Amino acid sequence: MNIHVCIYQGKYTNSFVIGGEADIFRKFKDDEGNFKAIFNNDTKALLSLYEAAYLSIPGEDILDDAANFAKKHLQSMHNNSETALAMQVSQALHLPLRRRMEILEARNYIDIYQEDEDNRNDVVLELAKLDFHLLQLLHREEAKTITK
Repeated sequence: MNIHVCIYQGKYTNSFVIGGEADIFRKFKDDEGNFKAIFNNDTKALLSLYEAAYLSIPGEDILDDAANFAKKHLQSMHNNSETALAMQVSQALHLPLRRRMEILEARNYIDIYQEDEDNRNDVVLELAKLDFHLLQLLHREEAKTITK
């Protein structure tokens, strides 16, 4: 199973269990309680772990450990390159995804996606831009109506 899917699936599955800890994250720890080496050179996996850790509820110590571990490693791996992944890491370290406003994050992600020439789909990119602009237009019209 893809590590990114596993991380998010585990967090979303366990987020509805009151008082339950995110057990799926235990499989990413070794016998000594440290996170496994699978994360050492995988920036995407570390970013997924870091973002998922911010979905924690009080008492989920394993997710607090995950956030600290991932942040430390992302900071050490983070370079000042302008790749799409580096931009995502920089934004996440500044303010995790779950703490950002969704509409502003959508706009930021459109810019990141546009720069990722290897993986982008131009039709999806154009639809995202159109959707964002239509939403902006709707907000402007609502603001005009309210302020009349």
